[in-house]
Amino acid sequence: FYQGRSSRVGAMNDLGHTVGKELLQKIPVPTLVIHSREDKSVPFSHAEWALAHIPNAELCESGVTGHFYWVGPDYQRVSQQLTTFLKTG
Repeated sequence: FYQGRSSRVGAMNDLGHTVGKELLQKIPVPTLVIHSREDKSVPFSHAEWALAHIPNAELCESGVTGHFYWVGPDYQRVSQQLTTFLKTG
């Protein structure tokens, strides 16, 4: 549950949704991919796929053991990288 709501509807929608590399290659803006190798919901290979196909993409690897970086022990570091990315992008 996230903020008192189930994310089931969104998760079920995502199960049938795929994005091909052709679409990712068309993203014209710098992109920050935030992901954790410990995420039990989404494999890290999804971040690697995005990084390999989005021009100007960079990785911010979180050490959180779940899906939400903002509740992890390295929240400050990830937040700082996100803030820097947004200010310079």
